[in-house]
Amino acid sequence: MAYSLGYEHEADTAVTGVRDVWIGQLGTRRTHRGRGLGRLVLTRSMTEAAGIGFQRASLGVDAENPTGALGLYESLDFSVKSKSVTYRRPF
Repeated sequence: MAYSLGYEHEADTAVTGVRDVWIGQLGTRRTHRGRGLGRLVLTRSMTEAAGIGFQRASLGVDAENPTGALGLYESLDFSVKSKSVTYRRPF
């Protein structure tokens, strides 16, 4: 009822020499939230990645996401590397 998808950007690895697994998606079905499944899936993904040679994990998050994602990531020792702002204009 939860999943994560991780990616390696090989060009970045070639330039930096650091294998960084990018957590592209992490999700828990709405009916199963609040049970620790996101934490479980994410920690398992990072453990598996470390086991095959990844040295770091990264992800992006909407800091205003109402699901508590930011708190989850901070509780797992993720820290802010950079911030960005998205502008939108309706047509």
